Amino acid sequence: MEGITMKKTISCIMILAAAMAFVGCSNDDEMEVKQQGQLVFTATIDNEGVTRTAIENGTKVVWETGDEISVNGVIFTATSGGSASAEFTKKDDAVADPVAPYTVYYPASIYDASNSTATLPHGPMYNGENNIAINPMYATSSDTKLKFKNICGLLQITLKGTETIKSLTLLASNVGMAGPFTVNANNEAVLNGASAGTEKRAVLINCGASGESLTSEGKKFYVALPVGTYKDLSIWVKTKTDSDNNTKTWKVIAKKDAVIERNKIYPMSFTPDFQAEQEPKALDLGLSVLWADCNVGAAEPCDFGNWYAWGELTDKYYYAEDNYQYQTNKITTNLTSDKDVAAQKWGNGWRMPTLSEASELDKATTKQIIFKNGMYVYELSFSNGEKIYFPIVKHFSTAVLMGNNGDNEYWTSTYWSSYYGSYAFSIGSSIYTFGQGHSWGYPIRPVKDMPK
Repeated sequence: MEGITMKKTISCIMILAAAMAFVGCSNDDEMEVKQQGQLVFTATIDNEGVTRTAIENGTKVVWETGDEISVNGVIFTATSGGSASAEFTKKDDAVADPVAPYTVYYPASIYDASNSTATLPHGPMYNGENNIAINPMYATSSDTKLKFKNICGLLQITLKGTETIKSLTLLASNVGMAGPFTVNANNEAVLNGASAGTEKRAVLINCGASGESLTSEGKKFYVALPVGTYKDLSIWVKTKTDSDNNTKTWKVIAKKDAVIERNKIYPMSFTPDFQAEQEPKALDLGLSVLWADCNVGAAEPCDFGNWYAWGELTDKYYYAEDNYQYQTNKITTNLTSDKDVAAQKWGNGWRMPTLSEASELDKATTKQIIFKNGMYVYELSFSNGEKIYFPIVKHFSTAVLMGNNGDNEYWTSTYWSSYYGSYAFSIGSSIYTFGQGHSWGYPIRPVKDMPK
């Protein structure tokens, strides 16, 4: 009997050893699968009352198939949608798996792994009624279970009327609204350094090529903003004003404070009183030409007006080589009047400045940045007592970058070369001229000859 007992014991030990070996092989297989790029994260959205991308009854939050998150700089993609919980797998199997602990951003596009920087974008696209193009979220975890929280609040802008809106630009007098950020202990996005104050970056809601038509009931536009109080909030609205889609205006429609709290909606409602493009006034600055007091397409001197590619006569939704009018038949001389948007739009002797005429602005006795009529502008004063204002605005692609320490850039009519394109000028502590590709969009500040 003892022999039988011994055999049973040995048999049990062998079975147990085999089972352990099998489990070990299974674990090895599982590890091998993960090594092959099958690391899976389960992400849930903390449903606190504000949506991520789709607002339904003001509370529902869901993932969508194809949503992308950045896990320690590695992009993972949602394999399913329609729920507050979804699984994410690695987008590129050739990239090494991230290693815990995990720091995760949604959308993945706001995190740049090359410099380990998260950035709130300047130019969110309009995603349709009751939709948010970008509402950033954040999660940290030591395992593959991620719980996301919204890190911004939402500004809800309701516009009423009959116009077709092309875009809205927002700017506050005291703080920035976009740029590089970190996340604090309260899960709030906090803008870094220059973005928080000195650059005063604006945000743009771009409504696409066809625009968005307003109604008497009102159309809602959303933008995610960092927590804070935004003083003297200015909202500039660009409208499509004719069937040719080539004449648009800007108008400040709000100058009030907005208090943004994390994960809450701050509503603002307006029926804009749109203004037509103003008649330019000629300013004698004591230079070789008279300068206009406003940009082409502007409703007032502090308005940034429209952007134009070099030699084109209409502004557009975006500016790139693939939609540049003269990409094939290139312009290889200084602009003639038929390709000078100031001459064609305004007439009466107005034209784009030459390189040498733009350089004369450096004769200003003082150059300072002020906040005027809802916009940061460079105020240039001249020895004859005259002043001129240039809204601080850079080139247009899909976003607008404005600041109270950034240069602002305008086209001249002077050709440079087939490679560099044409000359633009930038107003800062000095007047800086540079070559730029023809397809870029810049505003225009016209000049006219002195009367004889």
